[in-house]
Amino acid sequence: MAAFCAARECVFLRRLKADLGCPQLQPTVIGEDNQACIRISKNPCGAERTKHIDGKYHLVRGLVKDDVLELEYIDTSNMCADMLTKYVPLPKVNKFRSGILGSATLHAGTLRAG
Repeated sequence: MAAFCAARECVFLRRLKADLGCPQLQPTVIGEDNQACIRISKNPCGAERTKHIDGKYHLVRGLVKDDVLELEYIDTSNMCADMLTKYVPLPKVNKFRSGILGSATLHAGTLRAG
């Protein structure tokens, strides 16, 4: 489900970039922690076991096949997007802070520049 939503946004942003005169030639890499989703997107065989999946979710498989998307496995413990969707303890927030906030750190609910 999340991969489908990300794929939809990816297609929209790629079309927007192309309309602005900056087409993206290489595939967009999406981090995914669901290994089954990655396997299904790369391997079209086994369709008899995935026929229960709604047709719109096969969009991801088509985009991977057409080199528009590339799904890359990211371990759940390294998924920084979790900070946007669920409670994450402060040590984990600080682990990902450099990529999100630059050199700022969080200390017990306050933001300090570092």
